[in-house]
Amino acid sequence: MLGIVMIGGYSRRMGTDKFSLMNVESSWLEDRSEVLKSIGLEVIISCRKDQMAAIPNTFIVVKDEEALEGKGIYSSLISCLNNRKEDLLFLPVDMNNITSTELLRLKNSHESKPTAYRSLDGYVFPFPIIIPYSFLSHLIEAERNGVRFGKLLSSVPGRVNWITPENETRLKNFNRPEDLLGNAN
Repeated sequence: MLGIVMIGGYSRRMGTDKFSLMNVESSWLEDRSEVLKSIGLEVIISCRKDQMAAIPNTFIVVKDEEALEGKGIYSSLISCLNNRKEDLLFLPVDMNNITSTELLRLKNSHESKPTAYRSLDGYVFPFPIIIPYSFLSHLIEAERNGVRFGKLLSSVPGRVNWITPENETRLKNFNRPEDLLGNAN
C-alpha cells in the first residue's frame, strides 16, 4: 500500500494552491506527507500537469492523465491506480487536522474493498480513503456515467468497508481562507 497526497484541485475557494500554504514550519504538502510516512507508507504526490514544476524534487509524482483533465476527483484516483496498480490510501492536502491515529485506524481496517469513514448518522467522509486496485473498473464506469464520487461510495450496500470516526473534526477539509480562522495548525 502507498500513500497518495492529492494536490490536483484548483483551490478556487482558497484563492491559491493549497499544497504550498504553510503551517508554522512546513508546507501543507510536507505535513500530509509526514503523517503518511509516520504510518509506514511510501508517499506519492498526485497533481495536475501544470503543478509539477512547483513540487520539490524530493517527492515522487503521478500527474493526472490528460484524458482525465477536468474530471474532478476521478482524475487523481484513476490516474494513480492506473500508474501504481496497488491499494492506495488517498489523502487530500487540505486535511490539516488529520493525524496518524485516524490514518492508522483506516489502514488497519482495510480489507479487499474501499475503506472509508462514515458517521453514526450516515454522513460519508469521502476522504481519507483506501481504494484497492481491484476497484478501478468501478471508478472508470462511475466517471463515464457522471456519478459523483460520494454517491458511488454510498450507492451499493457492502461496496465499502465503513468505519466510524472517533473525532469527526479530524476529517475536516480546509477549502476557504475563513476555514483557517481558529485552526491551531
